Amino acid sequence: SGKSTLAGVLTRGVRDNGQGSARQAVFRHPHELESGCTSSISQQILGFDARGALLNYGDDGVGQHTVEQVAERSAKVITLVDLAGLPKYLKTTLGGLSSGAVDYACAVVSAPQGLQRATREHLGLCCSLQLPFFAVVTHAETGDPSEGCGGVGATATVVARTMEQLGELCQLPQIDRRVVQLHSEEHARQWLGCHPTGTPWTQVPVIVVSCVTGAGLPV
Repeated sequence: SGKSTLAGVLTRGVRDNGQGSARQAVFRHPHELESGCTSSISQQILGFDARGALLNYGDDGVGQHTVEQVAERSAKVITLVDLAGLPKYLKTTLGGLSSGAVDYACAVVSAPQGLQRATREHLGLCCSLQLPFFAVVTHAETGDPSEGCGGVGATATVVARTMEQLGELCQLPQIDRRVVQLHSEEHARQWLGCHPTGTPWTQVPVIVVSCVTGAGLPV
């Protein structure tokens, strides 16, 4: 679905090539590199200065600082815990969600693939653990290859279909929340202003991104 790719793009400032190049620096084991699937728990950090500016990237905005440099310079650090998405690694995912002090969970959904069984299982775990969660819809630059889709119209159709699936899932009694798409940084700030840290979320914020074109990543 693009979890590791998203983590790689956010922490290193380099866009993906559409074939998963950004996830190479996030994977921990050779078999993950070979299969393209995460099977373990890995951690990446985002560092911010006192004004909220991201410090991961080099002075040219492209290269990246080391983890030690980011941690030393940062006034605030956010740790991204990258977990496995495949059902056969569910125990590993549960361990990552339930260990440590996890503040929020992020469900990453591939727009062309739509909601998978694992997504439903993972959101069920979040509800059981009472973890507030949001969703990121990735691969927004592509259509559905099986239907011969391509171009902006096809992309919008595929994203809309995935958003509808998310909305239907979140309306189930065990979740009972409304999905709201955050379209811009300002929209995100306004939403967060209405949902202070520590208050129950009655909505599921969704951000649509492309790790290839960079669309939606600033949000």
